[in-house]
Amino acid sequence: MTSFFSLFPLLFLSGSVTPLESMPRWLQIGIEGSPLRHSIAITSGLFLKGAELPELWPHSSPVLVERRVTQEDLMIARHVLSVVRA
Repeated sequence: MTSFFSLFPLLFLSGSVTPLESMPRWLQIGIEGSPLRHSIAITSGLFLKGAELPELWPHSSPVLVERRVTQEDLMIARHVLSVVRA
């Protein structure tokens, strides 16, 4: 039930269902920090618009930061599990 209240708003606000330009300005500013919004912009740019790297580069840094944070979280979780199991 928690995923319904967290994932659906993120999906709808990411620009995959409605264009970002149709949202209020305060919401557009808030959505800019979402890695999902940038991932969708990269994917749609590649597959639907035929965009090249210079056009997609501004969207890549939030995605790479999120990936790095996720990798660090996984490393910490593995360490904690190894300590708990020992």
